[in-house]
Amino acid sequence: MSIIALIIGITLIIYFLLINLHFGKVSFSINLFILGLILILYYYNKDFLINTTIFKILCPFLTLLFIIFIVLEIFIIYFSLSKNTSYCDYVLILGAGLKNNKPSKTLQYRLDSAIYYINNYNNKCKIILSGGIGANEIISESLAMKTYLISNGIDENRLILEEDSKNTFENLKYSKIKILNDNNDFSKIKIKIVTSDFHCFRTHILSKKNNYKNITFYSSNSNILLKPNYFIREFFAIVKSIFFC
Repeated sequence: MSIIALIIGITLIIYFLLINLHFGKVSFSINLFILGLILILYYYNKDFLINTTIFKILCPFLTLLFIIFIVLEIFIIYFSLSKNTSYCDYVLILGAGLKNNKPSKTLQYRLDSAIYYINNYNNKCKIILSGGIGANEIISESLAMKTYLISNGIDENRLILEEDSKNTFENLKYSKIKILNDNNDFSKIKIKIVTSDFHCFRTHILSKKNNYKNITFYSSNSNILLKPNYFIREFFAIVKSIFFC
């Protein structure tokens, strides 16, 4: 098992260097680098560590944490594959940051996926654009999304902007209010959420906290090189969402 720790540790450090050299500073990735160092240090000091009291205390906890991690990752991966093309009354697109007042690459992936679904499967639904003004942004994410969709042929009259949210929980909370203002029978309407592949399971959890009923997902792809970082990071975001929203 210790050789596996060494291999994983080296892999994590190489991965950290690769994505940060290619993309610049990548959020959360420093944690993968630190974990890689810990695993390498464990490999070279295992004979000493396994006989210490603190290791014997931590070992069951770390084993349980690893099992929980694997279980949650299975759900994250399962939900990431969601490409439900069934009919819906509303498409809800979740914001994901801006760059120079235009959709970030992640947000562009979401918008392109929504456009594909709308053009190919449902050209009648209304579209909720959810996202407020984030740090270092001067316009709301929803306004930037509106501009992008209109430039790609989507009818402006179908768009409903939600401009107050700062996180995923608020995306869902405030979008629900927009839908209720537009359609009082929330229990019967069908909502399709468009968000990044790695983000679908957490969104599912938070949608239940906001009492969403008839929801499906149409996931957008994420950058293949960044997927490991996104999917590992999402584990911690989900734990936070379960206990604190």
